[in-house]
Amino acid sequence: MMDLRDTIQPKSDQLNAEDLVSGPMDVTITEVRRGNPEQPVELHLAGIQGRPFKPCKSVRRLLVACWGHDGSQWAGRSLRLYCDDSVEWGGKRVGGIRVSHVSHINKPRTLLLSVKRGKRRPVTVQPMPAPEVDLLEVLARREVSMAQLDEWAQSKGKPLVSGLDAAGQAKVAAWLASPAADASVEQMQASAG
Repeated sequence: MMDLRDTIQPKSDQLNAEDLVSGPMDVTITEVRRGNPEQPVELHLAGIQGRPFKPCKSVRRLLVACWGHDGSQWAGRSLRLYCDDSVEWGGKRVGGIRVSHVSHINKPRTLLLSVKRGKRRPVTVQPMPAPEVDLLEVLARREVSMAQLDEWAQSKGKPLVSGLDAAGQAKVAAWLASPAADASVEQMQASAG
């Protein structure tokens, strides 16, 4: 298969609706930062370097309703983003990024969100399905063995990775993809070397 999605990426400093024309995208947040007054929140995403998702106010309201107002707790959480062609800006349809699924909720949530000044509509977000993660593939890419992860987990008083169910393995994989894992992975590699 020759994946051509990289050839249609817009040149931009942020994730855009055009990035999602080929379909929804599941992403994991690695860091939340303050932006500028026009776009006050930047969600940095695993695998998408230098192009954060800068959610609009309606999406920020949805995320705060689902996850709480402490953005420092959002790292490691996941979203399914899609392009909504009906989004308007200045009275013209321009499309925008919306969220259909979020992790860390156990049932659908429906909120009344603004679509235009003085006009609101119900928006429902679904729980994020557990990702299909091949932990062994993730471990191979990071060059950390299952035994090293189990040894590290045991030293921290955490459950052994080898005994985790699919959801637990997905959490480990999301952690491995985050910048916070780098120091621990380097330490494991050094102690094994």
